[in-house]
Amino acid sequence: MEGKPWYDGSGVVYLRIIKFIGNVPLKKDMLCRSLSGTPMQRSKKSLIGLSKFLSLLLRHKPEILNLEMNESGFVSLKELLRKIPRNSCWNWVTEGGLERVIREDPKGRFEVKEKGGEKYVRATYGHSARLPVSIDYPEQKPAQKFLYHGTKKRNVEAILQEGLKPKSRKYVHLTTKKGDAITVAERRSGKNVILKVNAWKFYSSGGVVLRATSQLYLCPQVPPKFIEVLDVGTVQ
Repeated sequence: MEGKPWYDGSGVVYLRIIKFIGNVPLKKDMLCRSLSGTPMQRSKKSLIGLSKFLSLLLRHKPEILNLEMNESGFVSLKELLRKIPRNSCWNWVTEGGLERVIREDPKGRFEVKEKGGEKYVRATYGHSARLPVSIDYPEQKPAQKFLYHGTKKRNVEAILQEGLKPKSRKYVHLTTKKGDAITVAERRSGKNVILKVNAWKFYSSGGVVLRATSQLYLCPQVPPKFIEVLDVGTVQ
């Protein structure tokens, strides 16, 4: 696989993958680092870009770098470091840099384990349904009564008829924070809607609720009767 930096005129450098592994396209350009701002700002943006790239690889498309992923979603940290493209965007990446992204992620998106003297990393949650990954999450009653899910108004009618379903991912994601749900909703244009789920009532009725992190819970599905709609605005 090869890549090269390109510029959008705003002082930000992107990495565009120009050759694929097999027939797998990388559909969006990955932010690698910023040339603008203070050294501290550049460093922060570089780490955000690396975090996004790791999420793509470990949640959805390990085949982009031909990574060998086991059934629990782990890949070798050493292999990952070796296969990250070496060009002007990514030549700063070290094992320490990777571990910093993993350790400092505010939402606990990644996990590192050591086995036989070698380190392995995986995405904690958010995997595509197509990946043969199975993680043993603990089933438990959520710490708070209501959890939240961000979506668009155009999806509400179907959700209130059929409930929340995971679609292209393995699970429905429910967060403890409205702000995180809004962030998810804002990824696409249209009117943002936050769904409030009565998680305690759902769990007490026999619903499956899995704890991924202290802020995020996973469900195979959520029936309509546990869902309330909250309107929050429009993104152009």
